[in-house]
Amino acid sequence: LELANFADLISSFSKITNIKGKTEFFAEYDGNNNCFNFDAKIKDFICNYNNQYEIKTLTESDKTNIKIDGNMQNANIQIKELSVVNPFPVSFPEKGIQLNIKYPAGTETNTKNLSSFGVELQSRICLRKEDIQKILGNIITFSDDISFDSFAELSIDKNKRWKFVIKPELANPINGLFPSSDAFFDITRPSVSIRGEGTENKGSVNFIFRGYSSINSKNYAVDKSDIEIAGNINIDGSNPSLKASAKFTIPKFETSFFKAENISVLIPVQLPLTENPFQNIAGKKYELGQISTEKMTYGEFNLGSASAQIYQDGTEFIFTGLYKTPFPDLQLDFSGNAGIAKNNSFSAKIESASILPEKEKLIQLKNLWYKFPDISIKGKIDLKSECSYKHGFLNSGAKLSINNASMDYKDIGLKIKNMSTELNFSNLLPVKSETKQIFNVGEINLGKLKFKDCVFSYEIESPKIFFLERSDMNWCGGHVYADSIRFTAGKELNVILYCDRLKLDSVLKSLCSIDAKGEGTVSGRIPLTFNDGKLRIQDGFLFSSPGAGGKISFTKNEILPVDTSRAITLAIAYEALKNYEYNWVKINLNSNDDTLLMNMILDGKPAQIMPFDFDMGSGFVLNRDGVGANFQGIKLNLNFTIPADKILKTAKSIKLQ
Repeated sequence: LELANFADLISSFSKITNIKGKTEFFAEYDGNNNCFNFDAKIKDFICNYNNQYEIKTLTESDKTNIKIDGNMQNANIQIKELSVVNPFPVSFPEKGIQLNIKYPAGTETNTKNLSSFGVELQSRICLRKEDIQKILGNIITFSDDISFDSFAELSIDKNKRWKFVIKPELANPINGLFPSSDAFFDITRPSVSIRGEGTENKGSVNFIFRGYSSINSKNYAVDKSDIEIAGNINIDGSNPSLKASAKFTIPKFETSFFKAENISVLIPVQLPLTENPFQNIAGKKYELGQISTEKMTYGEFNLGSASAQIYQDGTEFIFTGLYKTPFPDLQLDFSGNAGIAKNNSFSAKIESASILPEKEKLIQLKNLWYKFPDISIKGKIDLKSECSYKHGFLNSGAKLSINNASMDYKDIGLKIKNMSTELNFSNLLPVKSETKQIFNVGEINLGKLKFKDCVFSYEIESPKIFFLERSDMNWCGGHVYADSIRFTAGKELNVILYCDRLKLDSVLKSLCSIDAKGEGTVSGRIPLTFNDGKLRIQDGFLFSSPGAGGKISFTKNEILPVDTSRAITLAIAYEALKNYEYNWVKINLNSNDDTLLMNMILDGKPAQIMPFDFDMGSGFVLNRDGVGANFQGIKLNLNFTIPADKILKTAKSIKLQ
């Protein structure tokens, strides 16, 4: 039979239109046993149902098979090699659809009972990856067709009360790709349960999906995570509504530089949207969800933990939460939104600010990185940040303010007072600051070394590169500065300190613990090399300005701690240094193992008459009668061997070599 010839007849008593195909069938009815049998094969079958559903024979098959048998109480229907094209493509290959329809007793004598029946359905359903691709576009690409076996029960009684249960089971894992991020995903061991009941066009449908999923890409990876999506669809005529929640338990999310562990997510979803989904209307009631992670790290750096509440507002999700940094005193409130903007593109934004910025806070750097020494910072610390994603671009920034702060590094006797800076980050992923950031320090005490009124201009170029553009400090009554220095983690650091008009007596007191007094200054440079935890000074020098001499005086015990009564030359030197006028002075500095070698050369003369006479036979002799000699010039060459702990309280972490 050519079905097109019966199209008008079929459409007159059903919602089937545009039916086509060639069919051959066999049918019989057994009146004695009140049973029937129908077997049809339809070639190139196609039809439209209710002007919404296009149904046809599978593309790779040439016939659709329909088989019906049973009686007035029980009917079995089997349909094979059939596909639904619109509105969503679904194929029923292999097993096809198997229906068992049950009518209540007495149906053969009471046609009213035809409105009451029960249905059992078993089918193998296939969603072809090509068809899914046409609908989803480039959002998701599936590696294989999605096939699942479905079991369903449906019953309707004479009062038009209905009830159903659907339990599909996937025949194979789901694998695919997110093309926009080049990320592969898989879903394994999924299970679905759908139950509903109601009367006529009103009722309720509950559903739950469980499974495990993992995602991997060249930029990030998500460990196998528990997924649970559950919800309720409330049906009220033509106005259905949805309330659902998505729950994820993620052991680990990891990128090349960032890692979050033990992530828990509960997101509520509600449809339909509000009348104006882009406007927050006061007085709304929201279902609250939760997002939290127990630990976050950036490389080896501990970033703390975070938790937030989240709710849906139209096409956006709004969240507010608390970020706990690795430092107990420093916590941040944050808030933001993520969702579909008016132009149907995804956007997100998050802002944060520290709690009680005016409160003094204690920071232990070891909490941030276990390799950091025992350094503590105390003061007023405020941190603000912002991150946004829009039109495919991620922008982030932050501002760290430190005021009236102090730092204590006990291992090397380092104390810093009155620190202040405003550090502006131009990017957080990866970390990068703006240029020419200013760091002011009132005082730096490192053992016997004391620096005051320090100003540093700097930039954080990356997590492992710190650029010190310029540094200025006051030391020993003069000025010390350094040109640009780039600190790279794991590499040797070379710094040259340029010294301008340092007071000589203060330099001796700072480096040698000599309580000298006098007039005059020295200038020069001190090259420093820091490598493998050790500090080395090589070929450093300080000298007086040409034509600018000075005076220096200090006691015997400071310079010559040994008994010099037998050494007339040393006695003359000692006596001269009690009050010495020099024309020029030069200091050479070099490190050797754990000591600093300092050589000081002075050219000048004593400022007073020396208690010595000259004997032609013996040379210089001590004059005890009070009459002495007026020395017109004495050149002194002094060598100091200074243990590192004389300069630094301890050389535990930084050593002079």
